[in-house]
Amino acid sequence: MRVYSAGAHTIAPSDYDYQPSIVVELWSAGGSSCSYYCSLSQQIPARGSGSGAYIKAQIDTSFRPTLSAIVGRSADGSSLPCQSGLSGLYGGNINITISAGNGLSPPSCNSTEGGQIVSLAGTSDVLFQTGMNGAADGYGSYPAPTCSGGSAPRGGSGGCCGISYSPPLNCPSRNVANGTTPGGGGGASYARCPSCPLIIGVGGDGALIIYY
Repeated sequence: MRVYSAGAHTIAPSDYDYQPSIVVELWSAGGSSCSYYCSLSQQIPARGSGSGAYIKAQIDTSFRPTLSAIVGRSADGSSLPCQSGLSGLYGGNINITISAGNGLSPPSCNSTEGGQIVSLAGTSDVLFQTGMNGAADGYGSYPAPTCSGGSAPRGGSGGCCGISYSPPLNCPSRNVANGTTPGGGGGASYARCPSCPLIIGVGGDGALIIYY
């Protein structure tokens, strides 16, 4: 078994021990919240970010392809644009691509979405799931915001709602606004008052596991 974290990777036949088939699990990155920027400009409800997507598939490697992998990295929610990275595996007739989750981001600021399955060419015995959408917060709700990030299928959990209190409601620490790897969506970020600390929910990175 080999585990690959966020980034670009080259996987040679020796890396999977020249096996005639392998099983892969792949997650794309979870979305990061930029709802703070949306809320400043439009005063819209905060919303959690969507999780990454997931697949598990068997791949024929009897022709010993060298594979190229991209494992998505979550966006930095403190700056624009708020686009997390897709994940993919490519080589020979293999073309697997899954898009990342996303969070609220200008200019539209109107939706979040879980990652999607884009391509599954060259696979068999496939289990796949699209990402989960983040939850929305009713603007000004009290005392329990519901803007947590979406949890990744068979992967990381979504972050707790990042609406600012000290400490945030229902969050044991400020760090839990972040989603966990692989693929969890970040919690929303929104400052309810000028003196409230801003908490930005960052999604979990994607991951690739190869079994041989």
